[in-house]
Amino acid sequence: MFRQLLEQSKQLTNHIVAPGLTPIDRGLDQIEAQTQRLLRRSGAPGQDPLAAGAQGAAAPAGDDLLYGAGSVFGAGSGAGAAGVGALGGFGGMQASGAMDTSAAAPLDSRTAYMLAKQGFDADRVSQTLAQIDLAHTFEPLQGVPDADIDAFLRNEHENIVSVAIEETKAQVAADFETSFEQRLDRDWTAIKKRIYSEMGHQPSASSVLAGAGDRSLFFQQGLTDMSGMSFSGGSSSMLQPGSSRFGSASQPQQGSSVGGMASAGGIAAHPRHRAFLQVVKAMNDARIRKTPFDPVGAFGRIAFDLAADSQQTMIARYWPLISYMLSGTEKGLAKIPQSHFRDACKAAEDPGMSEQATRYRFGLAKGGRSWLEKSYVEWTAEHVRSQLVELGGMPSVHSEVDALLRIRFMQHNKWKLPWLDITISSGKPFWAHVFTLVRMGLRSQAYEYITRHQGELAKSGDRNFPTYFKAWMDVPDGRLPKAYRDKLLSEWNGGIRDYPAGPNASPKGDMFKYALYKIIGRCEMSSKTIRGTDVIATIEDYIWIHLMLVQEEVLPTDAAHERFTLRDCSLAMQKYGQAGFQNRETWFMVLFLCGEFERAISELATEAAHSADALHFAIALAYYGVLRVPDNPRGIPMSGANLIIRPTTLSTGVAYDVAYFHFAKAIVGFVRTWGQTDPLDTLHYIYLLTLCGAPLDSVAAPSSASASVRSPPTAVLAGRDYARFSHELVCEFVLSVHGRFPEMLGQVRADGSGRTPGHVEVYRSLLFLSTEHDYLQAIVLAAANQAHSESRMGEAIDLYHLCGQYDRVLVILNTILGERMLQQTALMQTDAMDTTASHGFSSLSAATTPQSITKVGTTDAALPVFSIDTDPVESTERFMQFYQSRPTTAASLSAKTVKTSTMLVQLSRFRSLAEQGRDEPALKTVYDLGIFPHSDDIADIPLRVESFGELDEVVARVMPAVMLLTMQCLHNLYRSWNDRRGDGRVEMVRQRAKGLLMFAGHVQYRISGDVFAKMNRLDVEMV
Repeated sequence: MFRQLLEQSKQLTNHIVAPGLTPIDRGLDQIEAQTQRLLRRSGAPGQDPLAAGAQGAAAPAGDDLLYGAGSVFGAGSGAGAAGVGALGGFGGMQASGAMDTSAAAPLDSRTAYMLAKQGFDADRVSQTLAQIDLAHTFEPLQGVPDADIDAFLRNEHENIVSVAIEETKAQVAADFETSFEQRLDRDWTAIKKRIYSEMGHQPSASSVLAGAGDRSLFFQQGLTDMSGMSFSGGSSSMLQPGSSRFGSASQPQQGSSVGGMASAGGIAAHPRHRAFLQVVKAMNDARIRKTPFDPVGAFGRIAFDLAADSQQTMIARYWPLISYMLSGTEKGLAKIPQSHFRDACKAAEDPGMSEQATRYRFGLAKGGRSWLEKSYVEWTAEHVRSQLVELGGMPSVHSEVDALLRIRFMQHNKWKLPWLDITISSGKPFWAHVFTLVRMGLRSQAYEYITRHQGELAKSGDRNFPTYFKAWMDVPDGRLPKAYRDKLLSEWNGGIRDYPAGPNASPKGDMFKYALYKIIGRCEMSSKTIRGTDVIATIEDYIWIHLMLVQEEVLPTDAAHERFTLRDCSLAMQKYGQAGFQNRETWFMVLFLCGEFERAISELATEAAHSADALHFAIALAYYGVLRVPDNPRGIPMSGANLIIRPTTLSTGVAYDVAYFHFAKAIVGFVRTWGQTDPLDTLHYIYLLTLCGAPLDSVAAPSSASASVRSPPTAVLAGRDYARFSHELVCEFVLSVHGRFPEMLGQVRADGSGRTPGHVEVYRSLLFLSTEHDYLQAIVLAAANQAHSESRMGEAIDLYHLCGQYDRVLVILNTILGERMLQQTALMQTDAMDTTASHGFSSLSAATTPQSITKVGTTDAALPVFSIDTDPVESTERFMQFYQSRPTTAASLSAKTVKTSTMLVQLSRFRSLAEQGRDEPALKTVYDLGIFPHSDDIADIPLRVESFGELDEVVARVMPAVMLLTMQCLHNLYRSWNDRRGDGRVEMVRQRAKGLLMFAGHVQYRISGDVFAKMNRLDVEMV
């Protein structure tokens, strides 16, 4: 029976399957899966699968052979089942299980309410969603026969393209959102930095080891991904590829951070800052004496002795690098004067190839190589000792090198590198030995070792190598003579260049020989490094071989691909960025070795734990004149960065960005951080700004070296800008520290014989202020003017007194008295004169802001402490008495100022008596000044009016209030004496009131209408 059913089923496909094709046998599992699939496809959406299967029995006979029902590559039950899963594409994935769409999840009440509120029928929406069947999304719209392979592949291709497009769109959208968020966060971080910098706020620095005691002068930035720089496979314990021979600095632990704001105790509570401060003080003292000072050695010793963690230890190792790059030796800067390298550094900014710039950059590259070689020597000795290797009875450098090579390349008494050439030196790797000596900077010892094996070299076909090495060693710039280089290149092209092999293949020759030929002859300069971690094992080795290939002097005969200067090396390293190296400390070293001092310090400053080191690295470089700074110290980039970039094009046509470190911004950040807790110590850092400055009276007569960089006037003007900026910063800082004028600016001695100099005056020569007059004008008088312009009258008085502007002191006091009397004018607009008088100076004092009139100390030992906010009249009298008692000060006072002060004091006393109701003494006081007429004599009034025009403006402005108060006093006396009509005093009061009113009429343009109206009303009441 089953056989008959099988035959009948085969007949159903005769109109579809082409004759001649082998029929496909399917297993029961396949048939069941495809049957279920056919039921789901033929059934109505939302219908039960079994019911749909019952209705699907009437479907066309050929529908069960549509694409997805099986695999044309299947044969038998096992193969067929595998074919469905493996080659069925999306259809195969759908065949694994049925997607039940018969019932939709019920809508919750909030969803139904929301849909109903928007005008949607919740039940209909639910039914519509339930009818959507995603199981057939990737199936063809028209059936594909099993035998139509082209249609199958075409449908698969279309499905893959559609999915790829959708996934790409989704990925692009996600990448855009991620990039947008990153840029938004970066821009917001930069804006916050700029705002914090302008406000002087330092946010707490994260990721700083507890106890380090460093506070960030620059704002903390997030760390980027720092992966090791891997040149090829392979690893070893100490010589890890991409690692530093100094070791890896451990990352700071989270949660152990030191706050970024000033802590209790100031600098004294932070040992590293305190020690750095002592060096800065010693350096400033040496600058005053104009004697050489070695800040690099001093800072380096402190950094190494007080290193709190492995990161700071790594940074401490880099301090001698400055000395090597600038002088060639570790202690070569001890006798170098300040700004010794400034002209050469300025010349190096030029995109051209001047002789001075070439020598300067050549010295940097050579010094960097020397430092790397010395570091390698120290590491080799330490590494050999740590491995307890026997060096023999009389250890030498050769025995030490042999020991190092055995540690690195020997295992079980056999050399583990098959390509090592051990035929020349009796079973020892000759080329590795010579290369190690060159890597250690011991070229003489290397040549001695080469000549010792000259016979063996001749037998091996390398008879010319000693000649090449000697010629290369004797040339200072490492440029091999052309004749020798041509021979060397011939040998190189004869087979040595083919030594390197693929990633998984062994080299064809000794790679140390390959490295030596490459260095000596600068062969194949298109590739600056050497494959394999056996030769180039660390980042130090990698940067060393680049510096060995640097050639600063570019000859016209040099090919374009052979030109490789220090700036080209810098560009090559910057392409990697920090992410290409192990950590920020190593990246700092790489930038420093490339002569990118500004970029290196800027990178270091982003780490809160290294902010102090970054600042003092900048100070040491600025001392020698090798730190490039912007011409304008006031310009702060909008991004809040520490660098200012100036794009340029080198003479070789290569684009190069010259970086300038914002030294002024770093100093200002330090001042804002520590200024309030340690003002006198902070001044030492302000004096460092003039390391980049020039005297204000300097003549623009530069040397020929700087003429190629920029015009001499521009260089001098830039230095003057830094000098002026330091003066402005000192003034602003002095005013921000209250009550420290005697310590910071000085004090006049009690006997008036002179001044005791303050901190700033002692170090005035560092600010390019050679004379006392220059100091008083540029610092003290400027600070006094600034305080005066900011209405900080107490401080302005103290500073004007210190710089000998005694007349200016009385002028300010007169202004204060006049302003206080003017503020009473508003209170006299009412008719209640007694209420007005009762307010008096107490109302005025309450209205005066504490910033405008403050209690100050004194910059004169003999001058009593004054307080103009409580009793300005008494303070003015004290100053007048003090000045007039000394001939030197009395001679500087003008008669007009003294007269004005006397009048204001008398007018103040008049007001005080009037407020107390003592009208007769008050009137006597005001009439004794001779301003108002004593009667209504018509001949006397014009004379009084003419004298009134000669009064100081301060006195003239208070006259309306004084006239009104005088009239009130006369009115009070008239009312009290009204019962004594025959008394002559009543008539005198009446005449004075009439004369005062006539006087006021002549000067009515200086009197407001309401005041004149009140005086008229009072006069009428006395008739």
